[in-house]
Parts: sequence; structure tokens; C-alpha cells
Amino acid sequence: MEEKNFEPNPSLEALADISVSGTVVDDKGGVLPGVNIFIKGTQKGATTDENGKFSIAVPNAQAVLVFSFVGYKPQEVIVGNRSSINITLLTDEKALGEVVVVGYGSQRKQDITSAISVINMKDIGEQPANNMNQMIQGRAAGVVVKQKSGTPGGAFEVRVRGIGSLGAGSDPLYVIDGFAVGTSVGQNLNPNDIESISILKDAASTAIYGARGSNGVVLITTKNAKEGKVDVNLSLDYGIQNVPSTRRVKMLNGVEFAQFKKEVFEDGIRYFQKREPTLEEVPIGFRYPEQTQYSTDWFGAIMHNNAPYTDANLTISSGKGPLRSMLSVGYYK
Repeated sequence: MEEKNFEPNPSLEALADISVSGTVVDDKGGVLPGVNIFIKGTQKGATTDENGKFSIAVPNAQAVLVFSFVGYKPQEVIVGNRSSINITLLTDEKALGEVVVVGYGSQRKQDITSAISVINMKDIGEQPANNMNQMIQGRAAGVVVKQKSGTPGGAFEVRVRGIGSLGAGSDPLYVIDGFAVGTSVGQNLNPNDIESISILKDAASTAIYGARGSNGVVLITTKNAKEGKVDVNLSLDYGIQNVPSTRRVKMLNGVEFAQFKKEVFEDGIRYFQKREPTLEEVPIGFRYPEQTQYSTDWFGAIMHNNAPYTDANLTISSGKGPLRSMLSVGYYK
């Protein structure tokens, strides 16, 4: 029997895929679960697990892997002769601004067709505010925010596209990280703990909340702890508030007020009774204005020259694997 030597078939060699595995982390070293990985030019892909690890089979060493994740810049890598590839994705600030929380999920800003106003805390900057409503005041179309009274620390009134009911309440529904909360809880949340705010204003965007969302919905996304080392952030804001003397209301003193009241009574008699009044017809307390002994400047007593305020916030956060912890303390006086 004649012996034959068989040459390996290149087409069969191409069928032997190369297994590639690795880990995907962010620019701070935290693992990224749910990163999309696909082979460029094909429909074949994979995703990272909760630990940021992935495994994918590529056809050859020339294959290009594309890594993409919401809020991060996509990255392309040639496999080469490597079987292990570790990737670090960089934050894409522009892409983060285009992602909007909508109801139970999120959409890209350009894909939204309903009436939604988005307020990102990074856009507000270092504006001093001790209340969430002070931060959104004047920043969302169709949303009116005003303080009910002049009392320091008084409650705010929020109306989304006007008053929706004459008898029932008109306050919007507050949802913090997917949980519906009361109006007082939503309004008293520490602004330093907020990542972004989405205000749903029309029926299309509030439909999933039913009747509770009839007055609009305020979706609040809070800051999350990052994977890796412990982060400690301290912010301190100190300032002085005052009312310039040119804007203070000029009040009557005691003598001027008594004279004013006397003239009111006298002019009333002249107008209605068509005669000159007598002194006895003026109330005894206003008959002799020049003898008034007491005069109190109530405006000056309330509005001091300078009113100092202090706003301090301390945040400690850490994360390891699936566990996240965050402690936030705020002080305002």
C-alpha cells in the first residue's frame, strides 16, 4: 500500500477560532459590567459580566474588537497574538450629557420626542443652594418654582405647566432612583447628593406613573459610589448676604405714621360729610402726632447689615465588586 502525506487544509485552519478574554475597567480602575464587545465587521459579540470580565472567540489574529459603553468613548483593539486583553475605557463627557433618565429606563437626548427638561448638576456649577428647588428655579421651561412665604427655610411650590386641578393637589410626583417619595422628601434632598434631574411634563412621558404623574414627574438621580479606593469629598461655602441700603423700603416713623392716620380720618369726614372735622372726631391715639413717644424700625430690626451663612458637605464613598457604600452629611446655617 502506498503511503500519502496529507497537507493541512488552510480552510480548516480558519475554522479554529482564537479565544480571547480579559477585563474592562474605567479610568479610575473600577470594573465596568455590561460593556458591549463585538468583532468589527461582524454581528458576533459579547458583554462583560458583573466583574467586568469577558470572553470571546475571534476568527484570526487580524480581528478587531470594538468596546463600547454608555458614557464612555468606544475603543478598537487588534487581537494579534494575544489571548488576554485588558481594556481601560475613558469617560466621554459629551456622551454623558446626551443620556437622559426617562421613567424606568434611559434614552439618548436626540431620540426623545416627549416634553422632558434635563438639568445636570455639572451645568449649574458651584451655585450655592441649600434646597433642590433653588437649583432648578428658572432652568426648566414650563416649570414655575416659588417660595410660599418669606420665612427663612420656608417650603417651595413647584408647578409643572400650571395648575392641573382646582380641588386636588397640584404638586408633581418626586421619584428618587426609581422610588416614588413624598413631596417633602423630594424637596429636602441635599443638592450635593444629586447627579441629575429630569422633569417629565407631558402625558407621553408621565403615562407609566398613572394618576400620580398627572401634575408632572421630577426624576432625581443621585450620585453613586465608584469601584476602587475610598473617595472623600469636602465642600465648604461661606458667604455674607445683605440688602443694599438703596433697595431698602423707606418706612414712616412713629410721628409720621400718627400724622398720616389723623389725616386719613379728617379727609374721610371732609369727603363723605362735606364739612370740616373736629379734633374729638379723630381717635385719641392720633389726635396729637407730635406727642408720639415710640417709633420702631421693624425693617431695620429684621434686616441686619450682614447675614453670614455656611454651607458644608462631606461625602465618603467606596466600592468593591457588587458592593457600594456612600455616606453624605450636609450642614447649612
